[in-house]
Amino acid sequence: MKPFVPVIQDTIQELKGDLQVPEIRVWCHPSEGGDYYEVFQTFQKALEFINTHIESEAMPLIAFRGYEIDIFAIGEVIKMKNEIIIDKESIGDIKIVILQRGWVMIGRFEKEGTECKLHNASVIRVWGTTKGLGQLANEGKQKETILDKCYGLVQFDWLTVVAIIDCKEDIWANEL
Repeated sequence: MKPFVPVIQDTIQELKGDLQVPEIRVWCHPSEGGDYYEVFQTFQKALEFINTHIESEAMPLIAFRGYEIDIFAIGEVIKMKNEIIIDKESIGDIKIVILQRGWVMIGRFEKEGTECKLHNASVIRVWGTTKGLGQLANEGKQKETILDKCYGLVQFDWLTVVAIIDCKEDIWANEL
């Protein structure tokens, strides 16, 4: 039998009741290729599937709004107003990212290989500063600054990055 953590079942069922249409997924990797996932209504049904299908991964994931959350990371999930938010430590620090073709964005930066992501991202349409982007990074949004929320995840390749500026977490945390 594959691993099972009893407390996780209750946590997932509790989250499922509070979230907007989450899925419990089990990924399968057949030897002939063609990876796929199965969707389950309950954690118990997902476990039964895992125990009878050798090509399945050992644990289910919770899928919601483009994220797949490992159940062992459940402690990092925060429930708030019918929305799921990944703990800020698991995504990354707040950074201003300057991309090719003049795009300047701010968000929680994540990089895996050459794949980059900005969570809770906004386009900085108008800097509104007298001292450039460094002022924004250190002092936060100015009176004249205009941020256009992206309402989701922004993904881009590392090769499109021109520069990255670290931001002061305590100043920007409530803006994103």
